[in-house]
Amino acid sequence: MDEKKTIQEMGADAKLLIARLDKIEAGEIVPYAELSEVIGRDIRKHRGALYTAMNSLRRDGQKVFGTMRGEGLKRLDDSGILQSAEGTIPSIHRTIRRGMKTLACSNYDHLDNEEKIRHNATASHCGALLLATKPAATKRLMAAVAEKHEELPTARTLELFSK
Repeated sequence: MDEKKTIQEMGADAKLLIARLDKIEAGEIVPYAELSEVIGRDIRKHRGALYTAMNSLRRDGQKVFGTMRGEGLKRLDDSGILQSAEGTIPSIHRTIRRGMKTLACSNYDHLDNEEKIRHNATASHCGALLLATKPAATKRLMAAVAEKHEELPTARTLELFSK
């Protein structure tokens, strides 16, 4: 597995980008041209250091950035962070649906016993995740959370998905 690199182990470009991005206030946009200037080359062609910097600041500084197409990076405020996180659920749903379609292309009868077990486990797992990421499940979850005004325990959340 990948180990987290400390700032000392990161490349020079990532360190420079961290220093620049760490100064940004919520809602502020830093143009790609400025980020390119910081590292002395086109940031759009050399994104690795940028991703390292963004991941480091999210992990260590609780700072999250979004991309502004054709412009640059925007440091997200709390509402923007929520919107970004919410956007992962439909994306996950689509990815799982594609995975199920891919799995359906396999000829089950040509699989050996271990592969049949893996096939069935994968189908079951994907089915449960599809159920949990449906818009209707999100609505049920929102209604339950609205009653308590706090995060629900996992067991209670899973109950809501099975309705």
